[in-house]
Amino acid sequence: MAVNATAVWRVRTGGSNANGAGFDPAISGAGTDYSQQDTAQLTVTDIACSASTTVTSATGGFTSAMIGNAIWITGGGASAGPYFITARTDTNTITVDRTPGTVTNGTGRVGGAWANPTTNWNATWMVPGVTMYIRGAGSNHPTSIDYTPTTVATVTGSSNRPIRIIGENGRPMLGASGTTYFVGTWASFENLCFRFTAATANSPVKSQFGNHTCGMYFCAYDQNGYDSKCLGDVGEWTGNITRCEFYSSVAKRTTNARYALMGSYSYGEQFVIDRCFLHDLVGPAISLDCGFSLINSVIAANGGVGLYMSAASTPSHALISGNTFAGNAGAANIEIATQVVLNKTRFTDNIISDHGTAGIKYSGASSSAEATAWAAIQIRNNLLYNNGAHASGFTLSSDNTSGTDPMFRDAANRDYTPRNPAILNTVTVPDPGQTMAAPKTYGVSNRYPGAIQPLAPPVLAPVQTVYMEGAR
Repeated sequence: MAVNATAVWRVRTGGSNANGAGFDPAISGAGTDYSQQDTAQLTVTDIACSASTTVTSATGGFTSAMIGNAIWITGGGASAGPYFITARTDTNTITVDRTPGTVTNGTGRVGGAWANPTTNWNATWMVPGVTMYIRGAGSNHPTSIDYTPTTVATVTGSSNRPIRIIGENGRPMLGASGTTYFVGTWASFENLCFRFTAATANSPVKSQFGNHTCGMYFCAYDQNGYDSKCLGDVGEWTGNITRCEFYSSVAKRTTNARYALMGSYSYGEQFVIDRCFLHDLVGPAISLDCGFSLINSVIAANGGVGLYMSAASTPSHALISGNTFAGNAGAANIEIATQVVLNKTRFTDNIISDHGTAGIKYSGASSSAEATAWAAIQIRNNLLYNNGAHASGFTLSSDNTSGTDPMFRDAANRDYTPRNPAILNTVTVPDPGQTMAAPKTYGVSNRYPGAIQPLAPPVLAPVQTVYMEGAR
């Protein structure tokens, strides 16, 4: 019998990597979830097994409430690992989900959480569909590191059973010193914080190259002043990034050469960045290849370009819609590096403002293909304000508006809520569930361009604001 997809694993700062740490509520007769505590509910040192699923202890102490919990068995010849209790015969005898081998005087620990999220990661029990909960200290914006993984966990779910790694009790903070410790395929990372402790090109979480299968939701990345790559390794991240925050809590310690977020090569056009907040990064914010959507996000006050777009040889669809780009320090808020990226690309309903040089810059070489590419691109209904030049390397069409102040409520404190009713427009709102080849949009009247909408009717006085989940 294999571990069920319904199994849940837990990690706590006060736990032990020798604990059982698992609970499966789908096991018949499942009792009390003892993984939700630091210490094991029962520890015995005389575990015996004769290569079957029957496990005994002369000391005993097994109860019916332990059914459904994992017991970590090690020593005495055991194949070390967690085994789920599926039945209890008596205080000295239990049945487990699979055999630990031939065991004499092994150690068994029932319940209790693990102390580290990656140390005990193993494909035998981290099967598709399982969930790991990592406990935080109660804050969504913690100030200290809770866990520092040192080993690599290969997170391999399936299309109908992704593996989920979820922070609970606030967002736990994981230290990132240069090791990529989660490599995911069909995986979901939720409600986690990451803080860098050194400059590194290795992101702590990586989507397997070419697999559009990982999701990142409600997470936060703190560069902590280091020139570090938050997501993407060897130039790629694939999957959805939703309601996440990328920032540096302190001034830069190193150079600003690396992009915080590196996007996918044009595999299947399934990469979506939605309702994210990238601000005060050490260097440039985002580098994306073709085949993506960047929607409803704020990219502001970063130490380099806000969005850099390159492309592989084959053009793919790209959508940049409903975003606010403001005050980035690079050669442009948005830079288009090659003509290939122009094909099937749409820039719509963005605010692009407060940049010393270009709002949108085209730096690609002139060619006959360029004219065709520019004819295909759509740059429409954008508001450009207070840039050194609104467009560089091309001519901005009359479909866009320039010179009108969006009147951000408090840009100095990273509040980019527009307050000027003069910029209200009928905008095209992208459907996050769209496919790039057949994008779904709908028109909304009396809406501000950019990522943030006031809740109250537009006035010049301060109003309540809709913030993204990741925003501070």
